[in-house]
Amino acid sequence: MLNKNITKILCLLLASVFILSACGGDKEEKGSQETNASGEQAEAKEEMVVGIPILTTNFNFYHTTNGYETFSMAQIYDTLVVKDDTGGYVPSLAEDYKISEDATTFTFYLNENAKWTNGKPVTAADVEYSLNEAKESPYVSWIYEPILKEINVIDEYTVEVV
Repeated sequence: MLNKNITKILCLLLASVFILSACGGDKEEKGSQETNASGEQAEAKEEMVVGIPILTTNFNFYHTTNGYETFSMAQIYDTLVVKDDTGGYVPSLAEDYKISEDATTFTFYLNENAKWTNGKPVTAADVEYSLNEAKESPYVSWIYEPILKEINVIDEYTVEVV
């Protein structure tokens, strides 16, 4: 039961921080190399087209009206943690996280190199804002309100969820 609750809470936290859009580190992006028909190395295209059956009209994760919009949002939003190939959770926007022994408190340590598209750092206050948006959303608050009792900013890059 405890593992099921941990998985449930981590999944909801994972989904909730989709609002933290376009976060990334200081890495330079380089196109990968592809081989063309003549066997020469060619620069890879930097555009990928993904078809979905409806246009995304709103990129605020907590105010979407259909599940298809999440396909678009998943391409531009980072989450605190992600699932690995074995189904376990690994850090993403959070470079580390800790779960209390009673599995009621989750502490996330954010990657200090994560930046918004305007170059400003992603902070614990941003995570707090995002989780509060989830609690107040007319579409998903029923999911988050019961499990997000407290959201505490510990310092600029540490947030605690109870």
